[in-house]
Amino acid sequence: MTWKQVLEQLHGRPDGARVSVPLGIEHPSVAGFKRGRGWPKGQKSDWRLRIGGGRGMHVQEYADRWEAHVDRVDPRVSAWRHTRQDLPGVVVGAAAGAGTAVGFALGHPLIGAAVGLLCGGLLSDSPRRRLKRARRS
Repeated sequence: MTWKQVLEQLHGRPDGARVSVPLGIEHPSVAGFKRGRGWPKGQKSDWRLRIGGGRGMHVQEYADRWEAHVDRVDPRVSAWRHTRQDLPGVVVGAAAGAGTAVGFALGHPLIGAAVGLLCGGLLSDSPRRRLKRARRS
């Protein structure tokens, strides 16, 4: 199996769908992947490859396997768009935290958290926006 074949397996699957790959495959660096970072999930290392259209293939090395998925936006293309589209929970959580902090400062933490969640939802890439984009393409 090659990383090109893994990418072909991911083609047509929903964004973020993961494929588990045995350790016997060639190291991602041999296939052109660059060392990267990812949200910590117990992996030993992260590797990224730009695949065109601003997208990227992300491979995570675990003790017993590799895991691969395609990011809608490669973080090297745009860290903000990657966070917004591929990690929307981070945006919502950060906005809720900021809203809560402002709410505490003003003496209304629950209102601040509600406003923060609303702002986070507006900033994140909602399913409605993804559906609109899919209909246009």
